[in-house]
Amino acid sequence: MTLQEKDPTIAQVMEALISNGMDSMGEAFAILYNAAMEIERAQFLGAGRYERCENRIGQANGFKDKIIISRAGRIPLNIPQVRDLQKDTEGFYPKALERGIRSECLNKEIKRRTKAATLFPNEESLLRLVSAVLAEISEDWETGKVYLSMENA
Repeated sequence: MTLQEKDPTIAQVMEALISNGMDSMGEAFAILYNAAMEIERAQFLGAGRYERCENRIGQANGFKDKIIISRAGRIPLNIPQVRDLQKDTEGFYPKALERGIRSECLNKEIKRRTKAATLFPNEESLLRLVSAVLAEISEDWETGKVYLSMENA
């Protein structure tokens, strides 16, 4: 049994990395993220792809295209959608994607603020600025204020 027969996702990532090297990191991330989001949707629904069971809480409903801009470049993703959820069930949005977007937004905000200051007399002053930015954003998240919105990502 070959690697592709065992797990086509890993085989696709390996093929991309072998053929293009580090230039294909965005493509590799896209493949892995898409596979992880499909697994998360299957766990959320209580049933895998094409699986019929009584315990499922809804139906898979295709994908929505989205491009994420990250340090690895532009990453095209297929966000899994759901439909026909049971009553009292919150909607589905991949948690891994949400965390990744937040960290990317945080990095962009720190970069923006340090560029605005442009010159730091020493390493401690840079550390104080970044610590203040992180404390401010953390406080806003804890109190429910939206400082870095998901729509801007």
